[in-house]
Amino acid sequence: MQLETLRQKKITSLNQRDIEKLVYMTNKHIRKKGAKIEEGDDGAEYTEDNEVFEDIEVFEGGMGDGDGDSDEVSMNDDEDYPPVSPPSTRKKKKGENFIIKPKYKGPHLSDPLVPSDIDSLVNAFTNNIKLHYKYAWQLATQVIPILEQEPNLIELDLPEEGIVIVGDLHGQSIDLLTIVKKVGVPSSKKFLIFNGDFVDRGPHGCEVIFLLFALKILYPKYVVLVRGNHEDKRINQKYQFEAEVRMKYDGRIYDLITSSWILFPLGAVLGKEVLVVHGGLPKVEKCLLQEIQTLNRKIELPKPQLCKARDLKIMEGILWSDPVETTDTWEESKRGCGIYWGKNMTKEFLQDNNLQLIVRSHQLCNTGHKYNHFKRVITIFSCSYYCGINNNRGAYLVFDNDLKNPRFVSYTAEIDYEESDQRSTRRKTETLQQLRARIYSKRRKLWDAFVSFDETRSGLITKSQWTKAMSKVLKLPILWGKMHPYLVRLTTDGKINYAEFLDRYKIEFGDESFKMYKKIKKEYLETLQIKSIASLEEAYNLWGPDENNHVLYKQAELHLKEAMDQFSKTSIYDFVRRLDKKRDGFIDFEEFGAAFGIAFSRSISQDDIPWVKSTCEKIGVEVKSVENLRTIFSKYGMKKNPALLNFHGFSKLLQEIYNGKEKFPETERRKLFAFVAASVEEGEAELLSLQDIEVAFLGAEFLVRNHAMPSTAAWDYLYQDLETFALVLRRLDEGATGLLTEEQFRSAIIICLNNTLTPTQVNEVMAGAPVDNNGMIEYEVFLQSFYFSDTQ
Repeated sequence: MQLETLRQKKITSLNQRDIEKLVYMTNKHIRKKGAKIEEGDDGAEYTEDNEVFEDIEVFEGGMGDGDGDSDEVSMNDDEDYPPVSPPSTRKKKKGENFIIKPKYKGPHLSDPLVPSDIDSLVNAFTNNIKLHYKYAWQLATQVIPILEQEPNLIELDLPEEGIVIVGDLHGQSIDLLTIVKKVGVPSSKKFLIFNGDFVDRGPHGCEVIFLLFALKILYPKYVVLVRGNHEDKRINQKYQFEAEVRMKYDGRIYDLITSSWILFPLGAVLGKEVLVVHGGLPKVEKCLLQEIQTLNRKIELPKPQLCKARDLKIMEGILWSDPVETTDTWEESKRGCGIYWGKNMTKEFLQDNNLQLIVRSHQLCNTGHKYNHFKRVITIFSCSYYCGINNNRGAYLVFDNDLKNPRFVSYTAEIDYEESDQRSTRRKTETLQQLRARIYSKRRKLWDAFVSFDETRSGLITKSQWTKAMSKVLKLPILWGKMHPYLVRLTTDGKINYAEFLDRYKIEFGDESFKMYKKIKKEYLETLQIKSIASLEEAYNLWGPDENNHVLYKQAELHLKEAMDQFSKTSIYDFVRRLDKKRDGFIDFEEFGAAFGIAFSRSISQDDIPWVKSTCEKIGVEVKSVENLRTIFSKYGMKKNPALLNFHGFSKLLQEIYNGKEKFPETERRKLFAFVAASVEEGEAELLSLQDIEVAFLGAEFLVRNHAMPSTAAWDYLYQDLETFALVLRRLDEGATGLLTEEQFRSAIIICLNNTLTPTQVNEVMAGAPVDNNGMIEYEVFLQSFYFSDTQ
């Protein structure tokens, strides 16, 4: 199976073997340029995307009902690949990253911990102060032996001041801090149970887990940390905890934290009456607490289709299942894992185990808590304003004097410092950003849905048709009819131009220094045009190369500053440093040409543009009479990359369009080639795709009439495969340093995005990658530098 086949599948369903193959082929490409790759996929993945959008009440009309969606694919392995070692979990060298510098303003923890350390952590995290690496390491290592000794189900009697149960926290430290301030620290008289899903989605998973680790270390008998479905490394890859830890610390801290996930107990039993688990009940006959107690929990749960053994089904249900009122028995879960279980299953389970109540979490609730199954099941959810876009309260549960009368404490963590209108504006903005991201990820399916309504291929559909398409494809519980004012512009006759709608959302690279690099480059090219510089050699000579034909940094900076005094010395230096790809302290002609050569190889004078445009229209007439332009294109694509056409192939294509006649001399062909290429990636591509030619010769309207999706820019392509790309980069970084060589980084781009980016686009991505003082690519910073842009 080729990489193109892999890219058509759901990125997050890549398994360990897939990543091993990609890394193996990337390493092979570093040694031998141009290596091919074969890829596969092994099945369905868990999905929770719908949960984020449930019960949003930011907009008038709120939300409706919606279904989830998931993609299931299969894998065929037909080649063996050498296994790739997992990221290093070696201990730090003595003193490495443990030196505390005077500028550190965070808490200094005792070893062993003392009660005042909890106050220090709460104060630091309240003020957004990062915990030092030394103390992160201390907490993550000291909690492991405590968790290892615990049983699958912790048995607790009700203490004098009761038991507090906290639901999902999902990296929202403000909620945990609010709860700790309200209930105080645990003791022999008051126990705290944290019921799973501590990280992912929210931005402060590190702070949440470190505070919980500290509580567990200091009060091991009075604090219970229950395992949730997000205490899972594969889930952490998808829902951002891995990226968060690597950005704040490094891969070693991430490996250390996630090694504790499998050690967390599966639940707690209170007074032999109440079962506390994260998810719910499994789909097995007569599941008893004694059996749960004997399971081997210290494993990573495999993918859903592999959870066939009874013990795996039990663990899957405990972590993933949800109660429903729509059935008495059970239904398949839209999450892709676990089940929806009904009231009869609850009744049987409680009777079999002589229990009275099940307390679980795992689901968003508007008030932070809810009952199911005749009040025999309680859901507790502790994230207020979940993910920043839901208008829900958080809550925790308290058993005071007995286990039959639970008390719920609801709260809104941000209420103390954010005004109501500010919250409403922020939530509305964040909701729109989430929706735009979802629209972007499904834009190809949306295009097909819109076209199916557009029978005349006019490029326009009605609001009703737009609403139906959005509902069908996105499958979110949203009243789309009331959302269109926020997302689309109507034509004068009240219709929607769907190509314009899909084209308005772009992926941009957000590194500020790279934005400045592109700005300086553009300004400098305009300066050369004003001076009528006609060749690359002439432009290079302006930089004052020495006798070795090299331009030293200082000389380059001096020339650029004289040409463009509006830019700072720092910005000019960073620009020159980015040009120096070889990191040898000077710019040579090859490096200069890589940055500016394309502008000279196809420059078109203003006088030529009218002729070029009219000629493209005439060629378009000929193209429409050609039976299959794509077949002709495929004949002349590059051998190494059939999806792209160089100038020679472009000349052959023109010749065949005109039935073998040599219609244009080379000078005119070059002008035509330059004009077509100039519309690609801001004039940065020297190779053409089929869609580039279709747009130039046939126009966007023709593409709409013929059901062709508009072309995608380089950063869009990279973003589509960003999760795969990130996994490969992290596996290449065996020392978990956050750094790779430029050769590793470039090879990973070429292998992971095979036949997608042109060489110039690859160079542009390389130019955007932040580099440290030793010339190493800071790839974790790079991965965090993408953002959505609304062009309207």
